[in-house]
Amino acid sequence: MKSWLDYTGLIFLGESNHGLYFKATPPSRLNLESDVVIKLLVQDSSDAQWQSVAQEIRLLNEFDSEWIVRILETGHKHGRIYYVMEYATLGTLARPSRALSTLEQVTALSHGVKGLSLLHSKGYIHRDVRPSKILVHENGGKLNDLGIAEVNSLEENSVPTGSIGFMAPEVAKGLKASPASDFFGIGATLHLILTSQSIYPNVPKLDLMEAVEHIATVPPTIKNVKAKPHLMEIISRCLELSPDARPENAIRLGYDLELAIEKDLE
Repeated sequence: MKSWLDYTGLIFLGESNHGLYFKATPPSRLNLESDVVIKLLVQDSSDAQWQSVAQEIRLLNEFDSEWIVRILETGHKHGRIYYVMEYATLGTLARPSRALSTLEQVTALSHGVKGLSLLHSKGYIHRDVRPSKILVHENGGKLNDLGIAEVNSLEENSVPTGSIGFMAPEVAKGLKASPASDFFGIGATLHLILTSQSIYPNVPKLDLMEAVEHIATVPPTIKNVKAKPHLMEIISRCLELSPDARPENAIRLGYDLELAIEKDLE
């Protein structure tokens, strides 16, 4: 596919559980100077997948912030829902378009924390914070993919939600996700940036239920980077087993992360 409606020069970027992503040149009517990303919902999507996409479109429309990816257009054509978002020139922390310095990666993550702060202030939890959810551009980063974000409440989860390697232990136990669960994902992502290692190096790779059980019962493994003491302190706080022992809120976490960047990286 070389075009979609009046978007041209389509380049396939990848796919998620419910959509295909394409980089594209926007039409002149949008008055944009940069490329965009088109997400096309797969045609045989389940009701749950449709609901997830509708949720993401609604939330992205609700938040107009430099720290959360902006949605530019939505529509329904040829039997498919589509929406158009900003294009991150440097990809994501998981799949950057070029080698990123530690400073670039941690700065992008700190901007993602600011996005979390806004999300939390509106009563939502992301529930899947990890490197692929942080878009990277020349000036920092943005939080992305709000498809499984939900309203913060005290109800318990029946099924753990999130990604292996970044899931908080209380979520793996079936307890309700909270802002502190998002901070655990930030800590796991920061640990991966500094050490290139997962906090769950021995998690079972082939059996999802065994992996979730591992996360619920085995504490994370934290590799110390002595040259980055202030960033390591943040990692340790974010990866506390008790949610109450993690940072009190995203505003404070973002402030502490910026200070740590100044002391350890600049």
